[in-house]
Amino acid sequence: MNTQTLDMPLVLRAYQIVPQYINQYTDKVWKIQSNTGTYALKKVLNRSSLNAAIPILKQAGYHKFVPIYPSIDGQLYVVDQQGHSYYLMPWIQDNQKIDEKQKKRTVLQRSWFNAHGYFYF
Repeated sequence: MNTQTLDMPLVLRAYQIVPQYINQYTDKVWKIQSNTGTYALKKVLNRSSLNAAIPILKQAGYHKFVPIYPSIDGQLYVVDQQGHSYYLMPWIQDNQKIDEKQKKRTVLQRSWFNAHGYFYF
């Protein structure tokens, strides 16, 4: 795990998560396992877009998507001491069963976010 760019204890404290295991998948995605569940911690490329993305998705007709967990102070992202921002969501395995309709919706959401320069999935 590359801890030089991420203050993991500070970020996870903001979500009241005590990790049992941390696995870094990319420079922007960490799998966090704790006694409360398994999470994906993701680095935000553009913090202001995260706040705007949810209402925009809902307005575009997307009402069901993987939730973003708020921090203990109600924010959608946490900023570490280096100024990097992160958000937390449930970890979803690629082989986890989801129905075809939800799978298509997820692919469309990811494509929409990436096409509009929003945060990393």
